[in-house]
Amino acid sequence: MPTPILSGMNRLIISVIILVIGLTSGSLLAQRVSAVKAVNLQDSVKISFTLTDTLPDASYRISVLAITSEDTVELKELSGAYGEGVTPGNREIIWYSYREWQRFRGPVRFQVKAVPHFRFLSPEELQMVRRGKGITFSWYGDFATEDTIRLELYSYETRLQTVARLRGAGEYIWQVPSNLALGDGYRVRLVGLERSPVDEFSQPFIVTRRIPLGAQIGAGATVVAGAIVAYALRWLPKPFLADERD
Repeated sequence: MPTPILSGMNRLIISVIILVIGLTSGSLLAQRVSAVKAVNLQDSVKISFTLTDTLPDASYRISVLAITSEDTVELKELSGAYGEGVTPGNREIIWYSYREWQRFRGPVRFQVKAVPHFRFLSPEELQMVRRGKGITFSWYGDFATEDTIRLELYSYETRLQTVARLRGAGEYIWQVPSNLALGDGYRVRLVGLERSPVDEFSQPFIVTRRIPLGAQIGAGATVVAGAIVAYALRWLPKPFLADERD
């Protein structure tokens, strides 16, 4: 049976602050933690919040920090919507305070931290891009938009080159080299170099000709047909007029 801690818990003054991590300012991806409430249940604290995102299949890593005037501690004795894979919606976390309360005296604030899992937003799977044209790589989550990252070009499992090295970015438009081999199986790999743990591949894309083959064949056929027509017109016998046949 746990030791009664009601007198100790009465010394905890509960308040809530909100923190959402993972987006650069000005991002078009609206995500937020809202409607956060903390209720003291004597031997536990119920923390409820609403997690919203414009992407319905988004998921987050949720943690809760307890902040006092002396220290900031990530809470461990939790159940409910915390840890990996938390999806948008109305969520609740229970903190079993009787297991950890001895570390806290005076006012305690709870910081709900939501870190979106990393994902590539583009390119789409098997998207086609012509030589010499631009293709957009975009991403967000897991601090990748705040970190220094490296983009690498792969053909299937073979690394071809470094595409770019960026900091604080969520998008990059790459001009496909005019001499890049045609074909499918191209991907970019994003690697976080400082803060972000990300090491992920994009969806595969396809590199096609600068001018579609069909257009090239069509243009040639037109020229050949024109030559044939011109030749035929040039060598057809000149028609006789009625008075010339006599």
